Amino acid sequence: MNLRLNKIHCIDVLKGLKKLPDDSIDCIVTSPPYWALRDYKEKGQIGLEDHPQDYINKIIEVMKECKRVIKPTGSIWLNLGDSFYSGTGNEKANEFLPNHKLPKNIRGKFKSNWLQHKQKLLIPFRIAIKCQDELGLILRNNITWIWKIEVVTCSQKTEPETNLVGETKGFRLSAPKKLPKANYCL
Repeated sequence: MNLRLNKIHCIDVLKGLKKLPDDSIDCIVTSPPYWALRDYKEKGQIGLEDHPQDYINKIIEVMKECKRVIKPTGSIWLNLGDSFYSGTGNEKANEFLPNHKLPKNIRGKFKSNWLQHKQKLLIPFRIAIKCQDELGLILRNNITWIWKIEVVTCSQKTEPETNLVGETKGFRLSAPKKLPKANYCL
């Protein structure tokens, strides 16, 4: 059964994408839930995986279906947030993931050793690279949305210091299908 186009469907993303025909969509704009940030009280929801790598794999599974349904002239806009790993127990950061506190013996298990306390996980970049390496998607652009800027003044400094408090990463991807000659303006 195919889904009717140009209509909003409330359905699990993978189930919905699998009902769409190949090469049928001009543009996909998606902002999946960020890892370990919010519980929407939906069984099996994206974002509450026990390990960030499981989250990355789930997003790649979705992107694989996006690649299948996007037209050769289409584009995919993927908006992702990042987070810091708080494996030693920031209760607020771990509020939705009781298993987020990995035992110390697991930290060295990963070759890249990327699960270290207070380390930025670089989830958006890991996903973008996997989209290139595993799915063959073409990364057309990297977009940074800065949604909060904080200006801090310090008595020891003559100039105020500007800190980026919040940002998300967006990527414009396209499938490497036979494309007609076209100019891309970004």
